Amino acid sequence: YMDLGRGGVITWMATYDLSPYYGDVFALVGRYIDDDYGAFEQEGYNFGTGNLPPTIHYPDHPVMKGKYEVKTLTSHLIYSGDCDGTDGGLRLASWSDGGAAVGVKELGNGMRSVNYGGFGQSSGDIAGLMRNAIAWAFGAFIPTDDIFPLSHQFGDNGVYDVDIMVIDDDMGWTWDLGANAPVADMSYPQTMTHYIIPITVDNVDPTLHAMRAYTEMELCIRMTGNKGNMATISLIGSDGTYMSATATRVPGNPAIACLDPTQIDLTPSTTYQLEIFYDPADDDGANPTWTFSAEFPKGNIKELKYTFDSNDGPTTATLGNKEFKRLAIGAPIDFEAFADDPGSDDLAFVWIWGPEGVADPAYEIHIYTHPGVFYTTSAYLDPATLPFMEADFDKALNDQRTPEYDPIRVTDKATHAFSEDIFGSGPTTPWYVYLLVMDDDVDDDYPSLYGHPGVDMDFIVLDW
Repeated sequence: YMDLGRGGVITWMATYDLSPYYGDVFALVGRYIDDDYGAFEQEGYNFGTGNLPPTIHYPDHPVMKGKYEVKTLTSHLIYSGDCDGTDGGLRLASWSDGGAAVGVKELGNGMRSVNYGGFGQSSGDIAGLMRNAIAWAFGAFIPTDDIFPLSHQFGDNGVYDVDIMVIDDDMGWTWDLGANAPVADMSYPQTMTHYIIPITVDNVDPTLHAMRAYTEMELCIRMTGNKGNMATISLIGSDGTYMSATATRVPGNPAIACLDPTQIDLTPSTTYQLEIFYDPADDDGANPTWTFSAEFPKGNIKELKYTFDSNDGPTTATLGNKEFKRLAIGAPIDFEAFADDPGSDDLAFVWIWGPEGVADPAYEIHIYTHPGVFYTTSAYLDPATLPFMEADFDKALNDQRTPEYDPIRVTDKATHAFSEDIFGSGPTTPWYVYLLVMDDDVDDDYPSLYGHPGVDMDFIVLDW
């Protein structure tokens, strides 16, 4: 009795079906029909098999898309005709000829009813429809043995045991919704079912994403000569760099003009030219000269001196890319690189300041521990093992594996000055600086996708 507020009603088969010969011989009678508790008014039924799939008018209603999605229904022998809806009734689906396939209604007191307008048949989604209808009509959670899928991203290497623990309310446990965890009910003995799934995660090598090399220069022009002589220094780079400054000679002191300190990219990807425009005040004077100097951090200074004939008119001198970048030999050069690793590993950045094949290359090692402590090591690198050696990791600092995805991301910076005799009297040439990035699992027999686990390698070219 839905007017008493107890439970819900699910009807099926011939609930509203009137026979053209015998009237309500099949139909439900009584208060449910008389007081319009259900979704439909009575109507003559149809013979045959209900066509499929039906037309679904409200596919997102919980009866049509609760735990199961209902797309296909069939009816055997007879099925409901084109029933009119009662006040508040809702037709969720119709048979292909317009007959009432599924209807629902919720009364003012909150009680609900569902109707399936056909004879039951196991084909189609009838089982899912009934399960959804029970859940909606009674407004209750239905226990299920389903285990919903979960996703978890592991960190780096390791062998892990995933423990699935299953309990029900007869095993001495209740569920704490706030904590989302089981709570022991001490009035019963506690039992729990476990299922262990072993998971093996291979070592993932670190990835070296970016490298750059640059030096910071302060570029100046110092000019002597006649009063009124003028010189302009301009720096033009393929990366959009443009700077200029002008000096005019006055009696008593040389004229000086400087550009703001700027970073100069030393890789082949960026080219520069330095231009000096000289304009004498007149056609006479004593040997007008200008001196171009480049000053680097820590006091390194380089000068280039040019002397113009006193009768020269306005003229321009240009240093090309190679000439300009060679000024950085002997000056401190900054190197930066970014790398990451998906695990809780330590990372080592091994900078090798020399070409492959050098008997005893200069090198520098920086090690970062997870989650971010930095230290250096002076461990010797045997050139015979390059490039796949092992840095001197302090593994005691990080000997625990974690099943959590907690990547380490590091931007490393090193500074190095090359000796001016690296080229001798030979022509200008590119110079290769090698960088190895390795994790602390290198040479530890963890399986890897690569032949040399735990290492990524790249090099940067200095365009001299």
